[in-house]
Formats: sequence, structure tokens, C-alpha cells
Amino acid sequence: DSLASNTALERLDLRGNNLNDEDAASIATALQTNSTLKYLQLEGNDFTESGGEYFGAALRTNNTLEHLFLENDVMAATFSALFDDSSLNSAADSNHICYIARVFYNRNEEGDPTGNRQRKIYNVLATRNKTMSNVRHFDDIDINLLPEMLVAVQRYANTPVLSEIQFRYSDNNEVNALSIVYEFMRKWDKSLSQFHREQ
Repeated sequence: DSLASNTALERLDLRGNNLNDEDAASIATALQTNSTLKYLQLEGNDFTESGGEYFGAALRTNNTLEHLFLENDVMAATFSALFDDSSLNSAADSNHICYIARVFYNRNEEGDPTGNRQRKIYNVLATRNKTMSNVRHFDDIDINLLPEMLVAVQRYANTPVLSEIQFRYSDNNEVNALSIVYEFMRKWDKSLSQFHREQ
């Protein structure tokens, strides 16, 4: 309860404290409402994958935690919170702030939430573009996401971003961005008119 309501604490180091999944549930619940903690070190505890799922749920709502340290086997369960690629909407709504201190599971660059969000949006577009299947999903997106989709295509088409985690988004480099734009154009008139009506 104290962590949930704390408005001053920015760093918390609880490594090697024999914490278990019940403790993970309590910490994760607090993270859902805590708005100041930026650094959380939890390595060397007794969390299982279930504990990781609690932290994953917390990361879906927490927008301030910037660094999280967990063991590899626990960290895997947080992945879908960092990048839910089931749809463009879910990719856009993923956590773009928290940097996981394990490269294999990390999907965010430090200090670049806007770039992280655009990279994930582009990754969904690029993956679907391989089978030219973007068009059939466009009716399901929030139309307000359309401008950001265009910006994401422009950014990754003209300015490739090379980084230690870029290989996690290898699909981004395997398609021609113009092909994605072509898919936009196939749906453009309908999407654009709907966007103007809602403004």
C-alpha cells in the first residue's frame, strides 16, 4: 500500500530479498497506481513465471517505470505488455516507456517512447505487408491512429534506426515501405473521409 501511494520514491532496490509470487502480486498491484517510481531492481528473488505475469499486467497501465530488472525466466512473461502485436491498436497501446534490462526480451529503446511506439506500429504493418493483408484490418483500427501510421512508415522507410534491439524487429527491414503505402491507398478514400467526419 505504501508503494502505491508514495509520491516521492523514484528508485527501489529489492534484489536478493527472497520475495515470492505473492510479493510480486503486491508489488505489481502497487505499480498500477504508482506514478513516480522510475527504477525497480528485483533480481535474485524467488519469482516464477506467474510473478512475471503480475508485472506484465502492471506494465499495461504503468506509464512512469523506466527500468525494470528481473531474472530471464520471469521476464519472458512481461513481453506482451511491452509489445502486443495482435493488432495495430494493441501495438499502439503497449508500454513504450519501460526498458527491460534483458536484451532478448526488451522491445523499448531507453528514453524514446515515441520512437518505440512507431517502431511497433511499423512492425505490425511490415509483418502483414508480407502477405498484403493490411487492408482487411484497417476497418478495425482507431482512425485517429492513421496519421501516426503514416509517420511510422515515413520514419522507417527514410531513416533506418540501427540499434542493439533492431534485430527484434527484423520484419521492418524485409519489406518495401512503398508497398505499405500502396495498401494505405487502397483504403485511403474511405479512411480519410471517416477521419474528417470525426474531427
